[in-house]
Amino acid sequence: MKNIAKINKENEMKMAKYKGITLQEFDFLRSFADLESPLFGNAYQSAIKAGYSESYARVIRRHYSTWRRKLLKNASKNEGLMRIIEATRDIDLGAPIIDEQKLKRIIRKNDKELHGMTANEVISELDNLLRWGI
Repeated sequence: MKNIAKINKENEMKMAKYKGITLQEFDFLRSFADLESPLFGNAYQSAIKAGYSESYARVIRRHYSTWRRKLLKNASKNEGLMRIIEATRDIDLGAPIIDEQKLKRIIRKNDKELHGMTANEVISELDNLLRWGI
């Protein structure tokens, strides 16, 4: 009985390490990590598009090289994020994205314009990102 409790506690501690991303971070990554985006790799412009303040976007630019390598490495490893970016590439999700329910309605409404995923698959992957992060 004690071993099960210990295992559950360890699992809870591991899960607590994961932090989901915000809609604003998702919006930023959608521009920043998409190879076909005109903002690809441009942290400052991607941050502005996602609704970050100009002062915060300048901080991102100042720490650009180290931060960019880490972010792109993590983002490109996340298959779910990359699939969402690819699937929603041609859909205007609004800028900045501020409401999760509105975002999901836009995805469902544009189901036929998604590339390689259904609206339900995109929403499921998005839920995972918002809950567990990259």
